[in-house]
Amino acid sequence: MKFLFIIAIVAVVMIGTMIPISIGQNQDRVFIETVDEAGFDFSCHVLGCYTPAIVIVSVGDVVTMTNMDSTVHSFTSGGERSSVENAFGYFPKIGDGVFDSGILLPKKNFEWIPENAGRQPYYCVVHSHMTVMIIVNDPNKTVPSNPTTTTIEPTVELKPKKLGIASFVDQSKDPQHYIDRYNNESIYKEWFDENYSQYISIYQAVGMKEPISTYLEKPIVEVLPTLNCGIGTIEKNGICVAETKVVEKELVKLETNSKLESKENLIKFCTILMMLVVPGIMIVLYVIILWKMNSDYISRVFAALILFGIFFVIWIALVFGVLSSCM
Repeated sequence: MKFLFIIAIVAVVMIGTMIPISIGQNQDRVFIETVDEAGFDFSCHVLGCYTPAIVIVSVGDVVTMTNMDSTVHSFTSGGERSSVENAFGYFPKIGDGVFDSGILLPKKNFEWIPENAGRQPYYCVVHSHMTVMIIVNDPNKTVPSNPTTTTIEPTVELKPKKLGIASFVDQSKDPQHYIDRYNNESIYKEWFDENYSQYISIYQAVGMKEPISTYLEKPIVEVLPTLNCGIGTIEKNGICVAETKVVEKELVKLETNSKLESKENLIKFCTILMMLVVPGIMIVLYVIILWKMNSDYISRVFAALILFGIFFVIWIALVFGVLSSCM
């Protein structure tokens, strides 16, 4: 039996250490700190923007609130949405005047001593998603030793009242104005859902009948695989074929290259003909004519000079004529 009692005590202690709760009973000071990156991490609204996440203190305890984040914060009591729209087009949270630290720089703190028991919500005026609750107990309140028995009277079931148009609606305006704001402004939608949850929808709140949306099934479009045709080819009837313009360009290019190559070969042939073959023939004829002459030495020299001049002129004329025809 004693062994079971010890196990129960250990289990209670372990469960207590797993829950992030700060209890201020039997102590004079309670510390609350902001979580790192709480100002930019909107998920802390669910996971906890402050540590400890739940704070239980007593009347008269000193609550020290410290900004441990890298940006500015405030510890402001209250947090209900205002019913008056501000200049930026949304409904801000407002304080209840119990305490307000003002804007706290990183590593700065603020102290508050609770005077009344109850639940005290607070929030950050800079980052409205940071909200939390402090539970304040009254240590002087005792439970009576002999509680009196009370008779439970049967409750009468009341029929729910018929909801009319919501109080924030200006009936001189077009109700569609409120519906458009609800659908297009997330802050306005959050304010309405939080403060007018008794209405099924924004349509009911402004006195309009909610339209019935019909679901239109989109037709299924079969996407066929596309061919990855190479350069100079196009897809036609599911196969890659050569593009007509590209083929014509290639044919013209091949024909031009062939003509240029033929012309280069012809120029080479004409050059060899004029430089080697024609001069060789002329030299042979020159030698034969001089050999057949029966004149003296001076007559042969004079004849040789004349023949050389004639052959040279003929050779120059042939060179220009043949090369110009080859070009």
